[in-house]
Amino acid sequence: MPETISSRAITFSNWRDPLKLSTIEIPASPEENQVLVKTEAVSVNPIDIIIRLFCPPWFFSSNKIVGGDFSGTVIKAGSKTTYKPSDKVYGSVFNPFGATGSFSEYLLFDPQEATFCNKIPEGMPFTKAAALPVVAGTALQALEAHSEPLKDANVLILGAGTSIGYYAIQIAKNYYGAKFVAATCSSKSFERLIQAGASKLIDYTKGTTHEVNDILEAVKGHGKFDVVIDIVRDGSLFGYLDAVLKPKSEGGMFVEINAMKKMDYNHLNLLSMAPSWTYLYEYYKSWLGFSSFQFTNISEVKDPQFGGVIEKLWGEGKLDVAIDSVWDFATEYEKAFERVSSGKVQGKVMLTTGTSESE
Repeated sequence: MPETISSRAITFSNWRDPLKLSTIEIPASPEENQVLVKTEAVSVNPIDIIIRLFCPPWFFSSNKIVGGDFSGTVIKAGSKTTYKPSDKVYGSVFNPFGATGSFSEYLLFDPQEATFCNKIPEGMPFTKAAALPVVAGTALQALEAHSEPLKDANVLILGAGTSIGYYAIQIAKNYYGAKFVAATCSSKSFERLIQAGASKLIDYTKGTTHEVNDILEAVKGHGKFDVVIDIVRDGSLFGYLDAVLKPKSEGGMFVEINAMKKMDYNHLNLLSMAPSWTYLYEYYKSWLGFSSFQFTNISEVKDPQFGGVIEKLWGEGKLDVAIDSVWDFATEYEKAFERVSSGKVQGKVMLTTGTSESE
């Protein structure tokens, strides 16, 4: 038996280095706490593009494998894992600025150290499973930031046309039982967000005044929001929080997700990814005890509840997984990244290895 397995992987070293298909060697025998997975599908997230653009050549020179999301089949499993060969699994091994990522035909990792790893729910295709971990996991964490039960709650999602927003609507309505979910997006996202379960849609492209007035009208009809989730650094509500968000004494929470108002991959900088200045002002005012509202800022972290939430929603037929496009891992990865960079996606952009049925 060979000591290593040759695996094609999508790699880069720094921002000067274009993405390329490389061949790497992976140990063929996992350690007792590791699994060896044959990858079937991976999804391209905006952060996969951003990380490369933040790798200057004077700090980074060695090859790094792109990606976090994956799905695949366990080939070998260590004795101290809960997996066995032939198990279908999905997860995220996102490791920013590290050497290992998910865009490889084979993955060797410790499931306990991964951001997420679980068995794929019965009947879920590989492509749909690989589309979920980063975006749906972040959506769940945003909703979990609210310390009180969200059953019959009012939820406002700013930037719901994003993949995170799409899953935040579904989880809020179908898992937590939220009563009213309002969402801002462009009109091109209306149809799919209605299908996802949004109660009210607000077209932010009509301007800040229209957006704020529509949100205030929603409050008149349904009451203040228990949680506001901002995915796109939308500062339009900071002058209206008294009228829109329940105070912290009633459990209200404003959640900002690390993101950009609009992805412009040609003009990225560290400030474009940092929390907005208005948010930081409100956050520290609250931290110092000078505000009646509470704020939090999140990015993807481990969440032991995620697998159970996905399995429940999928099993009940209450989870729709939106796929924008599917590309070949070895020959079309550049087109897949270009598609994400276009900012015109409606769902996740996927790469499949083509070695088995991914749908």
